[in-house]
Amino acid sequence: LVAVTAAGCKKDNKNLGPGNSTDTTTHTVTPPKPYSITEDFEVGSKTGYAAGDVTTITGTWNLDDALLGTDPKDAKNGTKSIRLRGTAAAGGIATMKYDVKHLTSISIKSALTNFADKARPATGVTPPYLKGNWELQESKDGGKTFAKIGGTVKCDTVLTATVFAITDTVPVRFRI
Repeated sequence: LVAVTAAGCKKDNKNLGPGNSTDTTTHTVTPPKPYSITEDFEVGSKTGYAAGDVTTITGTWNLDDALLGTDPKDAKNGTKSIRLRGTAAAGGIATMKYDVKHLTSISIKSALTNFADKARPATGVTPPYLKGNWELQESKDGGKTFAKIGGTVKCDTVLTATVFAITDTVPVRFRI
């Protein structure tokens, strides 16, 4: 879930010099109403781990070493989810290819799924082979560079939401 709040106003005083304002009208500014955008990855299809783009309801995402999982063992909040494949050397990446602005928070649900052993372990069990971490990164330059925000998230076998407070008012994009 990505919550987005946008606001803006402008008063045109270009024809008025200092002390020449003739506008005595009182203006009430109504604060913007927050709204949210939810990307659930239910729209779109990508069945292989090779890098590629997928178009969803919010825009285009690049999934590298990742796919849209529909397997019953995938941890999901619907019928699909992003499955990031990771190794000790590198991990899958999901990158937004569009910018959003005036964010207040972003919430990401994640869980471990153990496809290497063809079985998902019992809840709360974390054998040595079952590890998973991810981080949220943001770009303020259209995806040229990314910087980590917040802490590293350690996954469990239960689908859990992690919420990040966002204070930027400039256009940003994210990757996991």
